Amino acid sequence: MRNATCMVDYREVMHGYDLIRKLLGQKKNIDGFTSAVDDCFPGISIKLFDMFNGWWERIRTDTYITSISAHHANENQHGRLSMWRAFGGTAGRVALVLDVPWYSGAAQALGFMLSPVGYMTEDDAQSELSAVIDNIRREKVFLVSNTEQNMLTYLFYMLVSAVTFNEASSVRGRTRMEGNLYP
Repeated sequence: MRNATCMVDYREVMHGYDLIRKLLGQKKNIDGFTSAVDDCFPGISIKLFDMFNGWWERIRTDTYITSISAHHANENQHGRLSMWRAFGGTAGRVALVLDVPWYSGAAQALGFMLSPVGYMTEDDAQSELSAVIDNIRREKVFLVSNTEQNMLTYLFYMLVSAVTFNEASSVRGRTRMEGNLYP
C-alpha cells in the first residue's frame, strides 16, 4: 500500500481530477448534472461541490493505493503475477490471494473502497457521466425516498471514486489544472 503522491506515476489521482474537472467545466455537462441532482434535492449540487472542494487536498494527499490482480480459479497455482515481476528487483516477493466480495461491510468499517481501475479516455468518461445523469433522472422517485444526507454522501463518494479509480495509460506531459470543481 502506497500513498498516491509517492507512486511511480504520482499524477494518477490528479489525472482523474483533471478529467472530471474538464468534463464538469463543459456547460452541457454541469447543467445536466446539477439539474438532475437538484431536481431530487434543491441545492444539493452546491453542497456536493463545496464538500468535495473542502476535502480535495486530503483526497489528493491522503489516498493510499494498493494493486491487487484478479485472477480466475484455474490460476490459483501460479496466479497472474507476470505484470509484477518488474517491481522489487531480486528481493523476495510475496503474493496474497484474496477472495473479497465487490461490497463488504468490513471494507466500509475499515474505511477503504475496493474497485477495479478504469482506464477511461475522455470519451469514456463523458459516456459514464451521461449515464449517471440519465440514471439519476430515471431513479428520482427512489432517490427522493431516501434522505438528502445519504444522497450527498453517495454523490461525494462517486466523485472520490471517479478521481481515484481512473488511471491514464500515460499522464506524462499533461498540465495540472488548478482550482476547484464547479462552481
